[in-house]
Amino acid sequence: CMLSLSRPTYAMRGICCNLATLAPKMQCTPTPAQNKLILFPNHEQTNTQEQHDHVTELSNNEYHQNLQFYPVTNMQTEPERVIRIVSYNILAETLALRHHQLYKHLIPSRLTWNNRMKKLIPQLETLRGDFYCLQEVDNFPLLQKDLAVLGYQGEFKKRTSQENQDGCAIFWRSDRFTQIDSKAIEFNPDNATNDFDNVALCSFFQMKEQAQNIVCLVSAHLLFNPQRGDLKLGQAQYMLSQAHKHIQEVQRKYPEASVSVVFAGDMNSSPYSGIWELFKKGKLSLDIKEIQSWRTMISGQQIPESRRQHFDINDCIDCLSKLNTFCNGEGKLCFQHNFELSSAYENYSTLHKQIHNQTMEYPPSPLFHDDTYGEPRVTAITNGSNHSVDSIWFSKNSLELLNLLELPQQNQLLSSHTPLPSPQHPSDHFILGADLMIKG
Repeated sequence: CMLSLSRPTYAMRGICCNLATLAPKMQCTPTPAQNKLILFPNHEQTNTQEQHDHVTELSNNEYHQNLQFYPVTNMQTEPERVIRIVSYNILAETLALRHHQLYKHLIPSRLTWNNRMKKLIPQLETLRGDFYCLQEVDNFPLLQKDLAVLGYQGEFKKRTSQENQDGCAIFWRSDRFTQIDSKAIEFNPDNATNDFDNVALCSFFQMKEQAQNIVCLVSAHLLFNPQRGDLKLGQAQYMLSQAHKHIQEVQRKYPEASVSVVFAGDMNSSPYSGIWELFKKGKLSLDIKEIQSWRTMISGQQIPESRRQHFDINDCIDCLSKLNTFCNGEGKLCFQHNFELSSAYENYSTLHKQIHNQTMEYPPSPLFHDDTYGEPRVTAITNGSNHSVDSIWFSKNSLELLNLLELPQQNQLLSSHTPLPSPQHPSDHFILGADLMIKG
């Protein structure tokens, strides 16, 4: 496979998206809660003695995610300019029940919202975020009702197919922020098939005490299919270009304001993959003739050769052209955006060593070289497989990273095959969180 990082110049095209419906306004004040939450106690239901022994072993090791933020800088802060972003794939009830074979360590009733919401809401209350970017939300009215009591308003965008009921949501503290605009981003607006029905939600918020500061927040869930890394890249390209277009529209309405941008969600791609490289470097080009090879590995989620499927190259190119991907005259597919982005967790290895007194293991053979290899190794565990697919990206020219939410001990997770969700943790993803300060 030939990977090239040439940086072609071309004009980004915009495609109009539908407006999402705004949720009713509700006023309340968030309340404090406990600081820590243990994630992996004994399971109440197991299907085999082997699973029971495995869970008991995990419980004895006391793996947990402390819902606690740790500083990553010593710089002086201004609390009124600090925003807390929390990103969380909460595992849709409909998907968990449809694919129960992935969660066979729990009986189906343990996967319902009635059970998992009891753990989810206290988690969010404990974190006291200014913004929650949530993915795989399929019971939005229930979530909206519970978070309204804590002082949050919310907005939801469903996936575009009829079969899938989940989507992306954003909740925000209504005492600090006013929503001034919102755009839904549909990655397959012309043909709402079940396979490529992913969405993102792009919303704009004005700080009530500092009206000159506007935050653009994008909650995203990209395509899962490991064989279609080409479309994952295309969806990332489309999301970035649409966000850029919407930011320009808001800036015309508020010419005196500065706009800071945050992308958060489940990108279904690993660190140092092609999608990570696109976010980080801003440009990426790949050989069209090698698309059959790199599309199965470019997201970092590689699959065995025997399971790979063949796709017509012209169909791939046609799909990508609809997602703002550009073909230059040299046989290259070009991906590009105009943001200057940093990953909140790109230097997490330093914090991990401080918290756990252990150096985090490096990733094996990443697609793209990086000097630090600081990203987390595990942000999700499904059916015993460990993945790092969630991320928070922010505009580094307007935001400064202050604090990060701790993740469980990464090396232990890599060797544990921990089953999630558990009776104490309601999802198969861990929670990401970052405190960002708007620069003066």
